[in-house]
Amino acid sequence: MKIAFLTDSGTGKSIQEMKDHGIFSLPLQIMIENQNYLDIEECSINDILTNLKKEKVIKTSLPPLGIIEETISHIKEEGYTHIVAVPMSKGLSGTYDAIEMIANQLEMPITMIDTYVAAYVQEHIILYLKQFTDQGGSLDEALSNIQSTIESCNTILIPDDLSHLKRSGRLTTFAATLASFLKIKPILSLNKSTLGKVDVVDKVRTLSKAMDLAVEKMKKDFVDKSYKVFIAHVDAMESAIILKEKILHMFHDLKVEIIELYAPIAVHTGIGCIGIQYFKPAK
Repeated sequence: MKIAFLTDSGTGKSIQEMKDHGIFSLPLQIMIENQNYLDIEECSINDILTNLKKEKVIKTSLPPLGIIEETISHIKEEGYTHIVAVPMSKGLSGTYDAIEMIANQLEMPITMIDTYVAAYVQEHIILYLKQFTDQGGSLDEALSNIQSTIESCNTILIPDDLSHLKRSGRLTTFAATLASFLKIKPILSLNKSTLGKVDVVDKVRTLSKAMDLAVEKMKKDFVDKSYKVFIAHVDAMESAIILKEKILHMFHDLKVEIIELYAPIAVHTGIGCIGIQYFKPAK
């Protein structure tokens, strides 16, 4: 069985970057004022930040269906007999369903994997599956090994400005206005228990309190030095550094990396958002 590995730009990586690892990738779409751009290929995170600051309406969408069909057809023509696909969470994007539908139409056997998240975990899983099978491991064993990563993963988001969620349609105008008036900061989460959809897990009045509750959630999830931990931010490095200090105060032996939040998520959470993603790496 010749296996092709397929993902999308929810990994935060370009088509070429994933190709360098022997992985096919599909670009999600970013829509700015009704103009469509291919994520990363035609629109960078800096472009997103510039337009968010201008308060332009920005939305996201699954990769163009034509590109999905073209990519899967190419995979089939290259002699691959099976696809393993790790797209952005099914709860966040229609990419999962589109890939599965087109693969079935083209009579291409496919294994779909829902990570229930995006970003670094999505990248970690597709790279692990490719490397494990390249080294002679079976696909079944690799799929079994990634379950602990999916089960242990949690993503916590703390938006600073709810107007971005309102403009993108992820939050009603009334809810956003009321929360802003009451100076409420929602703490959002997505993981397997939320089926990969963004869920409000708590509401507080200050950013510091939101950070404290996020760190407390890590403690309840028994995070230890075996976990990978990332702090992601949208033009909010100062807040990210403070959050890192809070995490390291609670977990002295953790390694915590600060990164920029990837565009498909940053579009909806807006400038000032910070988040934590943690998980057990597959072995």
